[in-house]
Amino acid sequence: MWSCCASGCAKTRARRTVRRIVANHGANHGIINCPPSPLNHWQAPANGGFSPASALGRELGSRQTPFLAQLNQREGLVSVRTPVIRNADQSFVYFALQDGVLAPGPTIASFANPTDFSGSARLKGAREITLTGQGACDPSLLGSHLGTLNSPATWTATLEFLTQRAAQP
Repeated sequence: MWSCCASGCAKTRARRTVRRIVANHGANHGIINCPPSPLNHWQAPANGGFSPASALGRELGSRQTPFLAQLNQREGLVSVRTPVIRNADQSFVYFALQDGVLAPGPTIASFANPTDFSGSARLKGAREITLTGQGACDPSLLGSHLGTLNSPATWTATLEFLTQRAAQP
């Protein structure tokens, strides 16, 4: 996640450059789209080819992937002011529920163990903004996952966070 070299740690350089970040419905603890199951319609090439062996499956198919294990072992990556925007009712990436026109997939991690991914967008230490009904904001697929990107609630929370004055020490 963070690389260090003779000129200093990239983590330190990033903290000097990045002032604020908004996490929008990220796959911080995995996604349901990559299980080794015949019921996984996402593994078909026409649907993305998401299998345990795919690049997405190797990085996000389970909480135990090396990438996510490293991401989630870090303390203090986000502050209590950092907003994490997440869907709490449905999302074709995290919930085994119909999401607009997108059929549900099985809730099995890429390592074949049953897994609840519904809290995947959460980040330890961050301020959580929980949304529901975001499929109404996706005019094409009616999906909550993509609707979150086009949601007035997301835009408002993001704008407020990015334009607020920094707290004085």
